[in-house]
Amino acid sequence: MPTLPTASVHSRARRAGYDPSILERSCVLVVGAGALGQNELLNLALSGVHELRIVDGDTFEDHNRSRSPLHPRRNSYSQSDVLPKAGCVASELRGIHIDDEARIRYADTWIEELGLGAFQGVDVIAACVDSLIARAYLARAAIQLGIPIVDGGFSGPNLGMTVYPSSEDPHRVPCWSCGGDPIPGAFSCQEYARFAEASGIVPAIQTGAAALGAVCAEAVISSLHGGELEPRRVALDLRTGSSAVFRPRPDPLCSRTHRRLPEPRAVAATPAMSIAELLTSVEEDSSLLLRETYVERANCPACTATCDVEAPVHRWRRNPMCTECGGPWPRATHQLASPDTIDIAIDASHPRASLTLEQLGFRAGDIIELEGAADAAIRLAGGPDDLFATA
Repeated sequence: MPTLPTASVHSRARRAGYDPSILERSCVLVVGAGALGQNELLNLALSGVHELRIVDGDTFEDHNRSRSPLHPRRNSYSQSDVLPKAGCVASELRGIHIDDEARIRYADTWIEELGLGAFQGVDVIAACVDSLIARAYLARAAIQLGIPIVDGGFSGPNLGMTVYPSSEDPHRVPCWSCGGDPIPGAFSCQEYARFAEASGIVPAIQTGAAALGAVCAEAVISSLHGGELEPRRVALDLRTGSSAVFRPRPDPLCSRTHRRLPEPRAVAATPAMSIAELLTSVEEDSSLLLRETYVERANCPACTATCDVEAPVHRWRRNPMCTECGGPWPRATHQLASPDTIDIAIDASHPRASLTLEQLGFRAGDIIELEGAADAAIRLAGGPDDLFATA
């Protein structure tokens, strides 16, 4: 079937104030492919946003069908199939997008695993996540890279959306973490359902997800058009129709740490290199600044046994249990009184300088900050093509 002429597809959108030429060259990173993420993606695809990147490390469960418009069709899988959300949603979205040449990419993993290379070329971030740790990570990345972010969340019919525009002065804009310290944990859809039930939180309903998906998508499109110049938060009760809009302000304590990353210089370095190899190739007396704490050993919260972790802290937080308690971390041969971590800069003489960049959590296209070097930041080789699959 021939594609409709572009002018016909966009005729009403133009009358509504959209500029198709902007949407046709835009890229939106949607983190979270649950109820909210899918409804937001539907609107962005039908609006003609050219590149959509979808990230989610979760899988579909049976109860997701009631609020998942992009859930795979029943005759396309069997009961025993594992259905990764990001990949399945990307596949379904391919047949809906109004642009036959649209680029739909996905990664069936958690956003923290992709590094800053995942944000290359992104115009707006759409945060559609349950994990408070992921929200804090996205807030920090948005501030550091100067990318606007639209964050959405709900409890039953109570909907909330916050727009955080970018600013030349990162200290003057709020981030999600300005609202308070995140809970030290992260939840899969199944774990979040248990958490929500125990806490009295009402999870998503389809009408709420559809309504909030539309509100957030409109804010994303407005951001692409340069229309979101000030932070704003919208609260809406879907059942009563009551709403409120106010301007969030940066928390002085949090905004003190807000900063933009320096413009990185591309180097011929890959995540497979060791810290020592990288530092020697760049400048021998420089130090590599860790993006997050590296956990060597930590205690299982269930049985207090010490685990050999050897991973970035977000991996430990996602499931901080030893293998005996159902987690992924093997027990260590000796007990620790407190976690054994590295959260400082590492130079070439550091005992752990033999660690690879990948072990520290850096990926293709990632940005690494250096201390004491002529270049304050470098970008590893590669980028989105190495991190995302294409639907």
